[in-house]
Amino acid sequence: MPPHSPERRASLILNKLSALTLTPEHLQLIGAFVVAYGLFETGLEPGLLALANTNVRGMGSKDQFKLLAAGHWSFSEKANAVMCVAGQAAGDICEYRNSLVHGYLMAIPGGTPAFMKNPAWNTAIVKKGKDAGDAYADIAQLHLALDAAWTLSTLVRRAQKAALDSAAQASIEALEDDVNNAKSCAGELRHLRALMNREKY
Repeated sequence: MPPHSPERRASLILNKLSALTLTPEHLQLIGAFVVAYGLFETGLEPGLLALANTNVRGMGSKDQFKLLAAGHWSFSEKANAVMCVAGQAAGDICEYRNSLVHGYLMAIPGGTPAFMKNPAWNTAIVKKGKDAGDAYADIAQLHLALDAAWTLSTLVRRAQKAALDSAAQASIEALEDDVNNAKSCAGELRHLRALMNREKY
């Protein structure tokens, strides 16, 4: 293999990341989560267009999640209840994703890799009004994040179809247990982040 081949470079980079406490399992789960969240994010805009008949381009995530939680006027009470829970889960999992993707990597030998978003010592960023927050990338938490993101990505696609065809509402109702679980996973991530931040500061 040539010394400057992309394959060789990639292998060396993976070794360096592993030395920063990001094992192959961490990297696999982080990659899977980012893809699953991306599927949710790309399905959200057309889903909300169908649900609310509103172009959400340029709208903040929190407002988008409120629209998602509002469901659709034609949905059954049960389907709209599922949508409401999904909107709440989306807010929590979005915060974890933002910290993971935009945070500073904190690598402590023998510890859990963490990504710090807008840490207090970076006043120039904090003053922009963005929340601080960490994403701890231990294996159990990455499992929670992946589970929640996948469920939400499934939901927005089903919601888009159901807004255009009322017969598809049953597919949303069928996700009730999965969406409740996604809310639980996302809520646990938020709770664990809060506990760890309290201990840290």
